[in-house]
Amino acid sequence: MPQTLSGPKGMRSVNVGEREPRPTMALPPSFTDSIAFIIMNAIKGHDQHDGRYVMGTHLPISARRALRKLGADLAFARRRRRISTASMAERSLISRTTLNKIEKGDGSVSMAAYLSVMLILGFEKRLASLAAAETDEVGLALDAERIPRRIRS
Repeated sequence: MPQTLSGPKGMRSVNVGEREPRPTMALPPSFTDSIAFIIMNAIKGHDQHDGRYVMGTHLPISARRALRKLGADLAFARRRRRISTASMAERSLISRTTLNKIEKGDGSVSMAAYLSVMLILGFEKRLASLAAAETDEVGLALDAERIPRRIRS
């Protein structure tokens, strides 16, 4: 039970153990709406698109294009092998909705889902060499710059 302390004459009494509510500053509704929108976009990584929020659109344009091309190529490879969407989804252990997102190049789908589809289609050799050190041209160039030109003894 909180204790009540009374102060000198003219001062109000305060309950020990309770906090006074902090004064809040009222902001115009448009300002608070825009701040909420910015915070939501920053936290969740969403962009507004056609009146709804779509994840994965915070990627650079070149990455979105690459994902769309990858998705289209995976869809073409699946159709070329005459694998149905239901069968592909079942083999990949993902839903048909997720497979549809993959084939559209959606950036919100996990990399594991993309990789499972690629493994089913037989692209595991390409996956193993995707970021191999031997083919990293930028990394090799940076290493060549770091090699000393003259070694002192």
